[in-house]
Amino acid sequence: MKKLFNDDQVCALVNGGHIIWSVETIIKALKYRLALAKDGLDFLIEQGWLLPMYTTIMRSIENFQLKFGFFDPLLEPLTENVKKNG
Repeated sequence: MKKLFNDDQVCALVNGGHIIWSVETIIKALKYRLALAKDGLDFLIEQGWLLPMYTTIMRSIENFQLKFGFFDPLLEPLTENVKKNG
C-alpha cells in the first residue's frame, strides 16, 4: 500500500475528513495532471483516487519554496506534454 499511496493518502483512507496534502502528493498529482491533462486527473478523482483537485494543486505550487532541482522529477512528464500538445 505504501508503494501506491503517500502517508497523507493512507491517513485519508483510514480517517477520512479534511486532508492536508503533502508536497509528495501534490507533486504526484501534478505529474498525473501533466501526463493525463485536466480531464484525466478529474476522471481519476471521480473514480475514487485520493488526489488533490487541480485548483488545490495550483494553489499549493504557488507557495512552494523552490530549491535547485526541485522540479527535476517533473521534467520528463512536462517534456512529453509539450511534445504532445505543441
